[in-house]
Amino acid sequence: MPLAPRRRLGDNDGGGGSAMTYTVVLLRENDGRYSVSVPALKGCHTCGDTLPEALRMADEVIPLFVASLRERGLAVPVDKSDVTVNMEDASEAFLCKLRMSEQEATLPHAIFRSRYTGIGAVTEG
Repeated sequence: MPLAPRRRLGDNDGGGGSAMTYTVVLLRENDGRYSVSVPALKGCHTCGDTLPEALRMADEVIPLFVASLRERGLAVPVDKSDVTVNMEDASEAFLCKLRMSEQEATLPHAIFRSRYTGIGAVTEG
């Protein structure tokens, strides 16, 4: 199933604009599950048994993470332009972009639909 964007991708607007974009790294672990991290949001991690489930989990955790930063009065980082992927014990790595509105990042109890574009895949070996 291809990962198609529902909205045009762009950079985080840091000045209160309407959209924020984050690079999402998905690693396929040896047991077949997927671990997920967001390099720009240190400590923002999740996982899923399948790639679609991992994307759904990231789709939920990123707005919650950003809302938590805001509630604590902390700065919300912008996306990183360069991302290094540490494969560790993973067999594959996928990079995607998630775009969400500023409003979604302030509604921590909402469930969001996937808004990804695949931007690359890496296979070890």
